[in-house]
Amino acid sequence: MRSHLVVILEGVYSARPELAGLLDLRVLLAVPDDVRRERLRGREGQRYREDWEPRWFAAEDYYLQHVMSPAAFDLILR
Repeated sequence: MRSHLVVILEGVYSARPELAGLLDLRVLLAVPDDVRRERLRGREGQRYREDWEPRWFAAEDYYLQHVMSPAAFDLILR
């Protein structure tokens, strides 16, 4: 019996263009902003919200607009 290795990389930055030759399938899970924020706050707490959240969302917005647009993913799940 032949086995196949499957590696799943999680996180939008794991689909960077520099990694394209290493990836067989790039999937974007598109979640509404309010849901993303609520889940992050629940997971990371208040300190995260005050300190890191504005920078994180600005960086992610830039990434999806200028580096890796959603159209560049192989599959988008909503």
